[in-house]
Amino acid sequence: PGTGKTTLLQTLVIALARSYTPAQVQFYILDFGARTLRLLTELPNVGAVVIPEEGERIERLLRFLMTE
Repeated sequence: PGTGKTTLLQTLVIALARSYTPAQVQFYILDFGARTLRLLTELPNVGAVVIPEEGERIERLLRFLMTE
């Protein structure tokens, strides 16, 4: 904790979302930390932000990503 991993991820996602359309880049985020990545759900490039308590959503997301 406290090393800046979440800040790095937020900065990266926001920068890429500002530079690319949702057709060009999509993010699917597993937020197993302090739940601060849920703020990114407002971006059109973010397909989902899933937290650990949402087991069924995690399974669906992983199945979706495997088919991609």
